[in-house]
Amino acid sequence: MPPNSLITAVNGVPVATFRDVGTLLNSTHPGDITVLQIQKDSTITDYSLTLTAWPENMGAHNSGFMGVEYYDGSQVTGVVHDMFSLFGFLKIYSAIFPDNGLDPRGYLKIISVTSPETAYYTVPFPSVFWEVVYILYWSFWINFSVGIFNALPMIPLDGGYILKEGVERLLSRRGLERFSGKVVSTVSSIILVLLLAILVIPLLIGPK
Repeated sequence: MPPNSLITAVNGVPVATFRDVGTLLNSTHPGDITVLQIQKDSTITDYSLTLTAWPENMGAHNSGFMGVEYYDGSQVTGVVHDMFSLFGFLKIYSAIFPDNGLDPRGYLKIISVTSPETAYYTVPFPSVFWEVVYILYWSFWINFSVGIFNALPMIPLDGGYILKEGVERLLSRRGLERFSGKVVSTVSSIILVLLLAILVIPLLIGPK
């Protein structure tokens, strides 16, 4: 099958979405022959495919597996529209975490993995669109991470100096300013131990 083509019918039954294709394939079995009507530009061609069993890493299915990767343009455009809402932004941001319950690809993961389907990057937008999104996304994530780390209440980070000033003002009202250094040092030491624990404990426990 040629890339960037459109499935218009399965076994003579017209289809409009990839869900229509999936519904028709649910009644098939491995070894069945399925005829796909494919439109490439203005040319329509029939292709006969022999269905196989589903790969083990994709779960247990009794139907036949076609092995065709779909592109859902409506989902991509919906994600772009969601960028302009708070809830949509949080969904996109959460895509960087594993097992987030979102689309298996993740929303912005499509710009950080290699895919044989180049149309995923060019339709319905010009190719430069995803490059710009890629740069803006990771620029935000790197700056956000650095900003959060810098806010930790630990000397010599900015958060540590903010803690120091706050503790000094609080204790100076009670005549205990001489203890401010010890308080800040204690808090900084605790934060440092916690940071090291994040790195050391997984190494001590080892893989499950």
